[in-house]
Amino acid sequence: MAPKLIYLAKRNPALTREGFTARWRQHGSLGMSMPRWVNIRRYAHCDVQQLRIDGVSEDYDGVGLIWHRSPEARMRHRADNSSQGQMVEDEAHTFAEPVYNFCLLAEESVLRSEGVGPVKLIRFVERSKAITAEAFARAWKGQYASALLQGTTSGDMLRYVQNHVLPPELPRGWGLRSDCVDEFWFESRDKAAAAFGVINAQSHIEGRLVSQSIWVATNEVILHDRPQP
Repeated sequence: MAPKLIYLAKRNPALTREGFTARWRQHGSLGMSMPRWVNIRRYAHCDVQQLRIDGVSEDYDGVGLIWHRSPEARMRHRADNSSQGQMVEDEAHTFAEPVYNFCLLAEESVLRSEGVGPVKLIRFVERSKAITAEAFARAWKGQYASALLQGTTSGDMLRYVQNHVLPPELPRGWGLRSDCVDEFWFESRDKAAAAFGVINAQSHIEGRLVSQSIWVATNEVILHDRPQP
């Protein structure tokens, strides 16, 4: 299992949204130039789009995705502090707060893979405290995923990925309060909006599982992709 770092970013208030996208790419290039980047297999920026879908938030600016090559590579990446000061300083020019305050580490499960499209809905799900993390993961991977994949708009869903949170690396826990991050790809805004309505109709299943969630609409840009040798 290769850990995947996910963060949900708000821009530095001094930046416009367009200015943030350019600044974020600059920040990403800096990270990729560091020696410890050898531990990273894949890296993507998901730029938030303003698609005017009811229930989809436009309060955020981007979702970052970083796939490590292995658990051991993640440990090596964290242990290499040679660029930490430079990266933290650059974060301050890019984001509203440090990345650790809005990130988590997860295990990725690909449940459908029929290609990708220009519209990607991402859902950050926080479970109900009435159930355990283990019970939530079982239900989300099982009954909930099955209902979505068999739903009326499932054919429009090109790709579906669940990312279940891993234990925090520091005692204070992850800054991003989610138990699972779901990713859905579509070929158009209209198909994403239709599927969003169907997904929301699963309240009879998710009512006991979810305390709250955040949806964002994005366009995924792959910045680095080097498969395992």
